[in-house]
Amino acid sequence: MHDKYRLVIINDSSLGESFSFRLTPLNVIMLMATLTMVIFLIFFLLIRFTPTSNLIGGNSGSSIEYMKLNQKIEDLTAEMEARQIKQDALIKILSENEMSLDSAQAVYKSLNSSTKKKTK
Repeated sequence: MHDKYRLVIINDSSLGESFSFRLTPLNVIMLMATLTMVIFLIFFLLIRFTPTSNLIGGNSGSSIEYMKLNQKIEDLTAEMEARQIKQDALIKILSENEMSLDSAQAVYKSLNSSTKKKTK
């Protein structure tokens, strides 16, 4: 493990040494381990802090966001339906149709009609 090796990079045109490194097997293993950790760290940071994390399943942050958006959609749908009912009621009032818009009157009329049927 402590044997030393020499890595020499030679220029082809001049046959002179460009770089020379003295390496041991332990240095090579440590260099490879360090490079591997740096590459994993870069990938982790890219996935963690960029929108690419949405491509990977099981991201609880995005499911919470989807739940909030779904709740907003449901709230807006309910509000739209309520506005539509109000608009229909106003149209009925303005067109002067004889429709029972008051729920108390509708209940009273249905009770009167049911009691009339029972007395017959």
